[in-house]
Amino acid sequence: MLLCKPQQIEVEALPNDLPDRLELNVDTLEEIGSSLLVSDLEVSDEVTILSTLDETVVVITGAAQEIEEEEEEEDIDEFGEGEQEPEISEQRGKQEEEEE
Repeated sequence: MLLCKPQQIEVEALPNDLPDRLELNVDTLEEIGSSLLVSDLEVSDEVTILSTLDETVVVITGAAQEIEEEEEEEDIDEFGEGEQEPEISEQRGKQEEEEE
């Protein structure tokens, strides 16, 4: 899971040079614990970043994988390992209707 830390990055620029958004390439993040800093943000020469440059912007955590594993374990606990959810037979339903 990708965790974004700061909600705001403080920058300084002339009004016409202010960026609409700041982009960060996360392709280099491959391992849990990998992170990118404010200093990794790419901005034009007209923009000065005022936020602390060594502040973490994003970090990879293992939470998403753990949640998926827990869901799989719940499925196994509910129906037993390798078993499927029980099906209701149409024949049985018809037999019950005929008896009434």
